Amino acid sequence: MIHAAYRLWGGDGHYAKMCGTSMLSMFENTKEKVTVHIMHNDRLTTDNRGKFCYIAEQYGQQVEFHNVEEIAGETLRKFEAAYPIKSGVNVAWYPLIIHDVFPNLDKIIFLGGDTIINLDIGELWAYDLGEYGIGAISEFLNKGNRYPARICREAIVNVEDYFNADVLLLKPIFFKDNFERILEACKFMHEKNFPWLEQDALNYLFSKDNLKLPRRFNTFVGTLRMDRYFKIDKNIYHYVAHAKPNLNTDDIYNRLYFEYFLKTPWATADIFGNIEKKFKAKYDFLKAQFLNYTNLIGKRERVFLVDKN
Repeated sequence: MIHAAYRLWGGDGHYAKMCGTSMLSMFENTKEKVTVHIMHNDRLTTDNRGKFCYIAEQYGQQVEFHNVEEIAGETLRKFEAAYPIKSGVNVAWYPLIIHDVFPNLDKIIFLGGDTIINLDIGELWAYDLGEYGIGAISEFLNKGNRYPARICREAIVNVEDYFNADVLLLKPIFFKDNFERILEACKFMHEKNFPWLEQDALNYLFSKDNLKLPRRFNTFVGTLRMDRYFKIDKNIYHYVAHAKPNLNTDDIYNRLYFEYFLKTPWATADIFGNIEKKFKAKYDFLKAQFLNYTNLIGKRERVFLVDKN
């Protein structure tokens, strides 16, 4: 049995849809039996829980739900104290508490919801971690020297070794054994004001001490677009940051995403109404802004536009 976990903090909105789409894409391409573990909090709605179950049933797979606040709330509070986050969104710490949530698993695949699993996840599961507690994919394989993390720019972590935390192969016992070290690393990340939270903390400790996995298990869609590579391969596609899918289906990576999304129970007539509402709200906002600009420049010969930052 393959075990894969998703972190889901906002179980009431669009993040549940993204997580469900990723899960469906995994089931669609995987021959072996899979148990997907949803790490969630009290925000997971009954409706979305039912949709996750429906997807698993359609593919003859399993899904289990783990309320991390109930299971590991005390441990989460320690990370929140080590690195306070103003928004209160503590989902960054979910991978660091897997020893509390999955104490009986030897290993688990850890995934972000902004992924499409366009390959058999059994190929990733087949890797033997051996002496390592973490299997990861270096961001250098995707970005090269472009846009290195600040922890790399300050020469604390080598840019070639810096890995992304949204696709990981993990041993839960490893996080139990290294708990205090990881907690101290989070405190140091806060002191240094490094922004990537658990990713920076894990890299600070284990950037060289991990099983280095191939790029195909965490392929950045934004980099593919930047490099003008437009071909669908057997990869795990990561729609990270500004590469999140949009409605331009001439883009093959958007099209790939929606081919999976349209198979989920979230793809209903309601999505068209939601799109219309968003467009109308944006139109009303821009209309007011343009009226303001027109009044502002109507009696002036020159205008200087300056970014607020």
